[in-house]
Parts: sequence; structure tokens; C-alpha cells
Amino acid sequence: MVRIVMLFVSLVIMGGCSFSENNPISSPQPTPPEEDGGIQFVLFDITGNEVSFQNFRGKPAVLIFFKTYCPHCQDEAPFLETVYQKYRDQVEFLGIAVNEQGTSGALIAERSMYAIQVRNQFVERYGWTFPVLIDDYGRVQRELAGTGVPSLVFVDARGFVKKVIKEVISQSALEQAIVVYLL
Repeated sequence: MVRIVMLFVSLVIMGGCSFSENNPISSPQPTPPEEDGGIQFVLFDITGNEVSFQNFRGKPAVLIFFKTYCPHCQDEAPFLETVYQKYRDQVEFLGIAVNEQGTSGALIAERSMYAIQVRNQFVERYGWTFPVLIDDYGRVQRELAGTGVPSLVFVDARGFVKKVIKEVISQSALEQAIVVYLL
């Protein structure tokens, strides 16, 4: 009985942290049509400033979708800064904290409070120096990667999605994906 209760609690806690798609390693996603053909979105960073993805055009990018309560995201977090430092001259990294409880349509916390959680649990804890944005209700994530975290979206310099990976990834696999899809 204790095992059943613990399993249920684990499932509830990890809701939204699981891979809810049928295919956890997804194929390239269609890019939403825009005037110039590339993706476009505007989100707030963890200091409250509006940031447009347009500002990152001209350089390939890795978009890292995560949630503060996701243990799989915590598994990837420690090496992301190392990989960013290695490729920062060639590839932009954007951490995108999804502010939605599972896929419920409810925020985990009000944006400024969630930004504090993100700053404490990821940015400061793991020494991240790449930009980190807040995706309220997971709208950008759904558009580019579907649901479930962690999700990595590889975008070329023109703003086209080249690959979506929806699973926990190792440092070596991330570096290999950067070389294969972006360089």
C-alpha cells in the first residue's frame, strides 16, 4: 500500500515533467509562418525585461525548456553552462522556464515569483550566464516543442527549427546535437 501511495505522489509531483508526447525523441517541428519565415516570440526575462527572439537572429540557438520542479531538468542543469561556454561564440543558449503547472492552464506562480524560483534553483545554483526567459502558460513551448520537459529546440541562424529533443540528454549528446544540427 505504501508503494502505491508513493507511486501516486511521484506521478502527481512529476506531472508536466514527464514526456507527454507519444514519441519522446521528436522529429523536426514545423516552423510557424512569419514574414521572414523564422520563428518569432517575445517573453520576459527573469529581471522583468521583454526579450524578443528576433534579437538572437543571425546565430544558431538552443532553446532549453524546463520547469523548476522537474527532476529531469535538474539532471541536465549542471552541464548546460559548460556547454554554453564552449560554444557561446557560435551558438546562443536561451533557458526558457515554463510557468505552467503540468498542462493545467494554471501558473506555477505569478511571473515575478516564478522568476525568483528560477533564479534561485537554476541560475544561481548552476552558475548560468546565458539568458533565461519565462514562458507563462507554456505558449511558446507548445508552439515549438509540444509539451513535456525537458525539451531542447535547435534553431538555425535564420530562425528555423532544425530539431526538437524531448528527453533527458547527456552533455556529450547535447554537444553532438549542436554539431550535427547547428554547426
